[in-house]
Amino acid sequence: MLAVTVVPANTVPLTGNNSFACGTNMILTDHAGASNYSNSANGYTVLEAGDGGIISITGTYGTEACCDLIRIYDGAGTGGTLLQTYAGTGNANFTGAAGQTLTVQFTSDFSGTGVGFEFAVNYSGACLIPCAGTPDPGNTTGPASFCSGQEFTLGLENATIGSVISYQWYVSTASATGPWTAVGPNAATFTTSQTQPSWYYCEVTCSTGPSTGASAVLAVCSHPPRSKPYSA
Repeated sequence: MLAVTVVPANTVPLTGNNSFACGTNMILTDHAGASNYSNSANGYTVLEAGDGGIISITGTYGTEACCDLIRIYDGAGTGGTLLQTYAGTGNANFTGAAGQTLTVQFTSDFSGTGVGFEFAVNYSGACLIPCAGTPDPGNTTGPASFCSGQEFTLGLENATIGSVISYQWYVSTASATGPWTAVGPNAATFTTSQTQPSWYYCEVTCSTGPSTGASAVLAVCSHPPRSKPYSA
């Protein structure tokens, strides 16, 4: 059986604005769709890119060349850098950078109209959403006891959803309340070894805060390795 993917059709509003989440492939037209657009249009559509989505805009347009404009801006809204302007009759072919949210604006003056535009909006890349709020990493996971000198891996009970997350591990050889020394990689796991009882925790920070949450302290009490039994 042949599978058919239906791509939704959306419009840039006559006035005001709307927005669509990263990964929403669509056909985007002016407010009138298949009919001629109206005078005095001034609306825009925000196409979210998340943290890695790449937006491509292709299609045809037909507007009053002097005065009715399709503009593409960097970011959400029309306050960002103007990247592209289309007017008259032609073909659009624009691709944004990875993670670059785009705004498509359409304006028309008080006289003369046309067929408007019909653009295919397609996404590629990873639609990652930046981490937001305060992370809750939960408990620090790992062994309660381990032999001296042998490696073990620490982790976190709860995963933090989103992208652009930073991790900082800490160790204390004095007590569960510190003093603390920053150690380890910027990662959700940490492989280490020890020769004395130690305590560990990790601070997890979201890029859009920055908001930091700390995992519960884990005590890891090392024991000296057993000696091999004597054999005659």
